[in-house]
Amino acid sequence: MTSTQLAIETRFDKALVVAFGDELAGTDPILVPTSNPRFGDYQSNVAMSLTKRLKQAPRAIAQQII
Repeated sequence: MTSTQLAIETRFDKALVVAFGDELAGTDPILVPTSNPRFGDYQSNVAMSLTKRLKQAPRAIAQQII
């Protein structure tokens, strides 16, 4: 894992805790290289994985993380 990936994962961890509470601390942000470089270097698919647990739409979860 690169230092960039580690930095992004750390920020996701903090954002998830702020948005949803301590119970989501340490949640894997599912950070992967983006499939299309037009959209950046990495993407996170954590919003999709939290849909059932949080009983919210992925877009709403993503907005709260932002």
